[in-house]
Amino acid sequence: MDEADQAQIRIEKEDALTMVKARAPKKAQTKNCMDCGERITEKRRQFVPWATRCMPCQVEHEKERF
Repeated sequence: MDEADQAQIRIEKEDALTMVKARAPKKAQTKNCMDCGERITEKRRQFVPWATRCMPCQVEHEKERF
């Protein structure tokens, strides 16, 4: 794979991430987990502003879903 291929892959990844961010809700309305009621950590809210579940509950939700 040459530099042009790597650059194209990088561009495609950036475009995909931009599309995901554009479709995602901008910010959750709550600071507490919708499942357990515990506070969603600031770190999680910083990286996933639309999060409505704490990390442990999100993991369980995804296990059930998939």
